[in-house]
Amino acid sequence: MKKIDTGYTNVIIKDGPEPLLRRVKCVTKQPFTTIDPASLKKPKVVFLDYDNTLVDSWPQDFSTSNTVFERLGSPPMTVLEMVQEPHTPAVTAISNRTGRPYEVVKKLYDEVYEEVHRKLAPPVLGALELLKFLKENGIFTILLSNKEHNLLENTIDTIGWHDYFSIIGGAKKMDSINLILMLSWTS
Repeated sequence: MKKIDTGYTNVIIKDGPEPLLRRVKCVTKQPFTTIDPASLKKPKVVFLDYDNTLVDSWPQDFSTSNTVFERLGSPPMTVLEMVQEPHTPAVTAISNRTGRPYEVVKKLYDEVYEEVHRKLAPPVLGALELLKFLKENGIFTILLSNKEHNLLENTIDTIGWHDYFSIIGGAKKMDSINLILMLSWTS
């Protein structure tokens, strides 16, 4: 096992025959506290993200980024390089690394993303059970994502999860959702 310190997380690479992508694990340095579930009140609303929260799309994102690098004639990122930039949007990271204009990278990224993401990412273990639990308990569930809204809606429809969400908001639809949320919380 190999450990790498990235500042706020430890990256652990397990030995084994699986692909490197499946052997990398990030462990936060922040301590976790235990909460007694009985002390919690039923929430009125739950916000969820799609990619890498409800589905394991990291391998697809990694493939998309590296395909874009290759098409731009640049060397691909390693798993470790990608893990060390977890909060940098992919298009920004590619643009910064290649020196290509953001708009050029964005157009190519969107084309490759559409190709790669035609195959649906597998659900994270327990995701469907969580969605069923939230629905059965009448909890208002909002899905927010930086994934293009139409792509997000189509993906959710394809996997049959549309009925689990009260609101679905992807990129380019956020302004209207923000307005709805502000109006509902001020009433």
